[in-house]
Amino acid sequence: MAISDDDLDACFSTDDFAVVGSFSAGVGGVNGYFTNATESVSLDDRDGGYGKTQIEATDATFQCRTSEITETRQGHTVTVDSVVYTIKRVQRSGMGVSVCYLKS
Repeated sequence: MAISDDDLDACFSTDDFAVVGSFSAGVGGVNGYFTNATESVSLDDRDGGYGKTQIEATDATFQCRTSEITETRQGHTVTVDSVVYTIKRVQRSGMGVSVCYLKS
């Protein structure tokens, strides 16, 4: 059974947790989930004999319906909460949802 946009309406409702992202590729406002990047963390790994270990931060992401961003590509932008992010890559799940990996 295929997933339709109607099935995803409740998932991306701004009444709950979704926010609106404005895409530069002529898309306009798209409801989705924004996750901000975290800062790097240093772990003190003295017991292992290696000193400090750096753990890299994850990228900021915007997850939304694939059907709403069909023309969106690497290098385009999305604005979330007045901050403009450049899209590093778009990962399409094949089930109607895509994740845009962002950099500020």
